Amino acid sequence: MPRNARQTIADAARRLFHAHGFAAVSVDRICREAAVSRPTFYKYHADKAALVRETVTEQKNRVRAALEDALARQETAEDIAETFFRLQRESFDELYSPAFSRDIAENTDLALERFFTALNEEKHAFMRGFFATLQQRGLIRADIPVELVGLFLRQTDTLMQQPELAAPYAGDTQRLQRDILSLLLHGLAGGGQGKEAV
Repeated sequence: MPRNARQTIADAARRLFHAHGFAAVSVDRICREAAVSRPTFYKYHADKAALVRETVTEQKNRVRAALEDALARQETAEDIAETFFRLQRESFDELYSPAFSRDIAENTDLALERFFTALNEEKHAFMRGFFATLQQRGLIRADIPVELVGLFLRQTDTLMQQPELAAPYAGDTQRLQRDILSLLLHGLAGGGQGKEAV
């Protein structure tokens, strides 16, 4: 059994989940894509839902590590905005396709629902702390309470689902998310910050 079988399974699942969403992808299909047997799959994962959780968690950890690295490097607000945009683009390209996002929204598995809810809460707590750090460093406006920033971030998920935005963005979810994020970051940067304004 190859030592990298687990990673082979993870890579195959991520490709399939991105292309088709996770609801339509069976364990058998993942095994065929990864060229592994079902026993090999079940050696590493209790079921498909466990693999979905692992895939999403891995993506989250990579994004979080990149943002923490940006803070550690003492980047400018402009650099951090570009990091946000790059991570967003990579997330869409690697996993969060319209099909995958649709399956999250339409998921009926209670255990996965609890997982996605907890993940969302964890994301918002992390982002609130992230923006608080940017405020402390003087990289974004200090006159806007971080609580408002946190609530705005929560509302981005709602904005993404608004039917009024379907026509102007014609299914281009990535551009819509970028525009929402751009509105937030430009507004937080404020005016008159010179070349370091976002």
